[in-house]
Amino acid sequence: MRSPVTDRRRLCPRGLLPLTTAVLFTLTAAVLFTLGPSPSPAHADGPADDAAVVFCLSRAERPRLVDAAVALGLATPGSTPERLTAHGEERDVEGWRRDRRADFDRACRALVAARQHETGTAGEKSSGFLTLLLPALISGAVGWFFSAQLATAGTRRVQADALRAAIRAFVNASEGFVRQQQETRAGLPPDDEEVHTRRAELAAGLDQVASAKRWWRLPERLSEDLYGDTLGPRMTQDWFPLTSAEKDARAAVLRASLGRFSAEAEQVAQAVQSSGLPRPRMWRR
Repeated sequence: MRSPVTDRRRLCPRGLLPLTTAVLFTLTAAVLFTLGPSPSPAHADGPADDAAVVFCLSRAERPRLVDAAVALGLATPGSTPERLTAHGEERDVEGWRRDRRADFDRACRALVAARQHETGTAGEKSSGFLTLLLPALISGAVGWFFSAQLATAGTRRVQADALRAAIRAFVNASEGFVRQQQETRAGLPPDDEEVHTRRAELAAGLDQVASAKRWWRLPERLSEDLYGDTLGPRMTQDWFPLTSAEKDARAAVLRASLGRFSAEAEQVAQAVQSSGLPRPRMWRR
């Protein structure tokens, strides 16, 4: 007897990991490209707002505010980095703001814009680095995935051929048994040991695929069908009391079921032999 098929709804499919990684890298690159560096906000010609004033009058930014005023021709350097000379009078930045508010606001807006431009440039460099790095990572992940598929192509083909051989052996044994039942009119019934042996071998092959591909459902369902009402052990039982017409009718039903089973099992063999890309047909019950 075959062992029960274990639960196959656990574990993330390993074959999808490289593809998932590539998709995540692509989405990340798309988001970074869409967002990009934060643009510097436009400044009106009106007075500097409270936040800008606080920034410009901070201890760390006062020397840079003086530099901005000098660069704009609004003042000349004073005796210290935090003082400037405007209209012939040296003063600190607070006194300059009080006496020359318009000049102060202009220099303060220029300083804020310059600092934002510096921040934006750093963001652009970082974005440019990611723009170069992400395609390389994506290319590497995709290349690794297909290289791995090529490296295992021979093993997959051998496994698929073994599964096809087991399918043919079971179908041939079953059809041979059915044919003998139709032809037997009296005497001992035909031996069904070959059918049971080939069924067990095919079930083991399907269980092996289902165990390796835990997210596939079709191999598990076909394995269960081999022990169901139609193709299971009952297939070789209760033929003796039947009339010739009843045997022919039962044989037609079995041959149709064997044909459908063989076609679906071939889909599993094809999926095993092909690459590890997702195959939704294998997921159906």
